[in-house]
Amino acid sequence: MLVLLGSALPGHAYHLVFATGYANSGTPDTGAGVERSSLFQAGGGYTAHARFETDREHVFWGPSFLFWNNLTGGPTRGSRVNYFQIELGGRVSYRTASVPDFYAGGGVGYSFSQGTYREDYFEAIEYTFDGDFPTASIHAGVKTDGSQNGVGVVGELSYHWGLDQPANPQSIGPANAYLVQIGVFFRLAKRPPLEPALPYAVKLLATRSYTVRKLKDKLKVRGYLPDEIEQAIVKLQEKNLLNDERFAEGFVRTRLESHPRGRMALARDLQARGVAGSLARSVANAAVDNDQEFELARELVERKSGQYAGLDKLTRRRRLTALLARRGFRPDVISKILALPPDEPPLEENA
Repeated sequence: MLVLLGSALPGHAYHLVFATGYANSGTPDTGAGVERSSLFQAGGGYTAHARFETDREHVFWGPSFLFWNNLTGGPTRGSRVNYFQIELGGRVSYRTASVPDFYAGGGVGYSFSQGTYREDYFEAIEYTFDGDFPTASIHAGVKTDGSQNGVGVVGELSYHWGLDQPANPQSIGPANAYLVQIGVFFRLAKRPPLEPALPYAVKLLATRSYTVRKLKDKLKVRGYLPDEIEQAIVKLQEKNLLNDERFAEGFVRTRLESHPRGRMALARDLQARGVAGSLARSVANAAVDNDQEFELARELVERKSGQYAGLDKLTRRRRLTALLARRGFRPDVISKILALPPDEPPLEENA
């Protein structure tokens, strides 16, 4: 399993991750000399994973050691079967700047496997099959914020598969497997000196506007601690340098000029940028009244009608309905636009 600390630092930060969990694997590939259907089967086992991570702002990568096995019972009474795989490789992941952080990525490596079949009746008989091959994996997970005490928790789901078949008749190859793991990570590098959070936040605001939530995320990714972030945010709000309502009003003006849309879409866009839901709806409603929303929808239909020329009336109506809905116009506005009489241009001029 893996992942890095809860906030990326300037330059590099390093983290050590340990995890364990459950492996659900398929039947391993085998050479022609191994009766895999009678000896080795799909099943479950446990995992052990250790990683060393190099962490940057939104990306982390590093070498990995992974062990997992399949302890499903033998095919006959009195027999025991064990299959395990050791993967040496590395991964790269992209993470969000939220709390908790979500991440996803992929990896490649080289694996060594061994399958053992033991028959305990009469004289103990044991057969061992070895193999080695390249492997690949994909993964997605979530982690807590470890920026304060240097320790955090990670949880991850991954899928692993082999990239080659067994090399000879008596070798055993890869088994595709799903792994579910949970673990802890440790920060190995102290945070390098940073300029105070407030001056850095002012620099960010000088380049573009931020909401409170998005600026907090940016400071967190930079490596500032929660108390430092809160103090900076309070100072910025006191000086009126950070104001979600002002941000929302400016965003709506710009969006209406470049991408006209309904009040629902405006509110949705504002919330995606960190504006609280009640404020987002209030600003959107203040910027666009009922008559304005109807005119915006009418203008949009006029601009897009040419794209639907040649379509039958039913298909054209359906596509215009979908277009207006995607742009956030209310159902009553869409109904009015599509119910215009035939001599009105928006719907019928190119029908």
